[in-house]
Amino acid sequence: MTQTNNAHFIVVMGAVIACELAGHRSRAAHWMAVLRDHRPDARTSHFLNALPFVDPAFRGKVIAALRSAGLPD
Repeated sequence: MTQTNNAHFIVVMGAVIACELAGHRSRAAHWMAVLRDHRPDARTSHFLNALPFVDPAFRGKVIAALRSAGLPD
């Protein structure tokens, strides 16, 4: 997979996080389905490696949102 495609799946993960944090569970589920279709191997660690947030509180929110949406660590 090219680096551009990898960037796209990280953007989709961002959409999952945004929807989860906003309380839009059905929208988060939609983006999770898109993510699973394109990258069934996607993990929370992929997102955190691409965007290594250092603020522990924000990092915790990101992890919680991805887990809540069903993404494995």
